[in-house]
Amino acid sequence: MPPKNEWRDLIEKDETLPEFVEAIVSRDSRLFDNQYFMSFFAIDKDSGIAYYEIKEGDRNFIRAESPYLLQDQSLKEIIKIKAVDKAGGESIISPKLALAPEVPYKTYLIWGLIVLAGLVFVFWLRRLWRMWKDKLRNNIQK
Repeated sequence: MPPKNEWRDLIEKDETLPEFVEAIVSRDSRLFDNQYFMSFFAIDKDSGIAYYEIKEGDRNFIRAESPYLLQDQSLKEIIKIKAVDKAGGESIISPKLALAPEVPYKTYLIWGLIVLAGLVFVFWLRRLWRMWKDKLRNNIQK
């Protein structure tokens, strides 16, 4: 570690903000009981990274280490991660989702039921129409 005066000079000259190398949200059956977590890593070429903070939704930023278990397991809240270097420079980003695409079976099920109900309704209307036409024919023939 450089002597204190050199360290102070280094920190005072540090105008470079931290750069994120990775910040992803994922889940793995081997970690956190398959709950969503975020892994992240940043670099700062001048003074180095001092700490990270995470903000989920309207909550305040809190100090965190990677990997970080997310509080909002629904992933509906906006997530921000902040890297702070030893000179106080900050970079804030939102992580990427690195999730295997899940089949939205609930959406397909709902749309399937809507289409099925629509088809049943159309066939019911056709049957009513035929019954009404048959009734008209019978009334005309009498």
